[in-house]
Amino acid sequence: MGRKRRKVHVGRKKEGQEPKIMDADRISKLPDHVIHHILSFLPTIDAVWTSLLSRHWRRMWYYVPTLEFSQFGNKDVEIFYNFVDDCLKHRMMGMHHNTMSVITRFNLNTVYRGRRSKVKLDRWLSFIAQPHLQKLVLNMFEYEPVRRRHYCLPEVVLNLASLTVLKLVFVELEACYPVSLPSLEYLYLGHVQMEDEILHTLLLGCPSLEELYIKDCDKLKSLRVSSSCLQFLDLSGNWETFTIKVEAINLQSFAFSNTAWKKPCSCRFDLASCKKIENLSLHGVSFYPDEDFASFISGLPLLESLALDQCDLIDIRNQHLKFLDVKTVRYKDRDQANWDEEDWDKVDWDEVDWDRIEISIDAPNLDSFKCYTKNLLVRFLMNSPNLSETFIHVGYCAETETRRREREREWYINLIDFLSHFDCSKSINFIFCCEELLMFPQVFRRNCRSPLPNVNKLKVEMGGYDEDGVRDALLWLAPSAETISIELEPF
Repeated sequence: MGRKRRKVHVGRKKEGQEPKIMDADRISKLPDHVIHHILSFLPTIDAVWTSLLSRHWRRMWYYVPTLEFSQFGNKDVEIFYNFVDDCLKHRMMGMHHNTMSVITRFNLNTVYRGRRSKVKLDRWLSFIAQPHLQKLVLNMFEYEPVRRRHYCLPEVVLNLASLTVLKLVFVELEACYPVSLPSLEYLYLGHVQMEDEILHTLLLGCPSLEELYIKDCDKLKSLRVSSSCLQFLDLSGNWETFTIKVEAINLQSFAFSNTAWKKPCSCRFDLASCKKIENLSLHGVSFYPDEDFASFISGLPLLESLALDQCDLIDIRNQHLKFLDVKTVRYKDRDQANWDEEDWDKVDWDEVDWDRIEISIDAPNLDSFKCYTKNLLVRFLMNSPNLSETFIHVGYCAETETRRREREREWYINLIDFLSHFDCSKSINFIFCCEELLMFPQVFRRNCRSPLPNVNKLKVEMGGYDEDGVRDALLWLAPSAETISIELEPF
């Protein structure tokens, strides 16, 4: 039997015009489960708008597994609340008619307004807490931050057996709640009001937890983390003192950041049972006088990557270390830990006694070293015969630049001494603010030895115009260099 052909009238082609082509609705012809998956990437308000397309699309959004609501951009809070209420009401109707209508992800960004908001939030979460829910994100920004009124998380949220991802921002956790989150793998806590023991109880109820992020939970003072599955731990906050004990035999990455960088945080870390740590990052940390940082580092036998930013630097010894990133800021005295913000604002960093800083790095397997400094009197005593590449960034400081011009001879002597400690590296990348920093006077070139006689590759990025002069200086710095790369940015 022959197949019928359907004629499509596209109109008569007029001179100078292209024939009209009818657009086909290809998306509607896709299987429903594919459409549901596509709509899951849209904010819920956009998914709801598709119900106006046709009768076929009227209830399509009922079966989208993701709900995402954001109050930002909606000035009228009542309109936002009513919209969420209506959406959840329709989803409830859809669940009654079709068991395939499940919610696996729920994302809510709203402003918490105290009791006025709590009733609705409790009702929404009691509905959302379904057996299929896997990801929950609650971001409850404060309407009146001065009063520090946080939304108190209901108990039902902390007892979801299917939940694998939980992100909480600006909420409060109470001590009386039992916790059972057996499937949770990822936990993010930002600006959460909770005491140390509450967090400990929460973590005990998460036996499968692999990633834990704690940001600006300033009530925490002495943290205790016990987990056999935990692999990544990231802590940051504005702390003056902090003590943490981690019992996580599978921990691979640990990061600690003091956000009040002008005032170092006196820390005590107990990572004795974390023998599998490969990545360690510390920011704004000052260790207690009775703690030996070198012994602390050497006690991590699998450590491969270490990043130290604005820390009270000391010696580093580790046989397996491959990557080291250091930003050198040294505080004058441990007594400054008691200074307030005004005291730190008055510090003239160029008057710091940088001559006292000698950092011994004993890492025979070190492959890559990065250093950022504003003062060249920091001395790195390197025992790294396998060092392949070194990145040195000398930051700009107006006072230091003035001092360089006034005491030119002292500046270049210090620069030669600074660079000579990296002669063990096969390749060096420099970043300087201006070309004058490397323009060694001829008297130095005649009377001083080249500080980098064994370096094979040099790359320089700096401001300036005199490429020939820079190349000439680099050839004196590293006479054996086979490759020299120069990138100049005009002022």
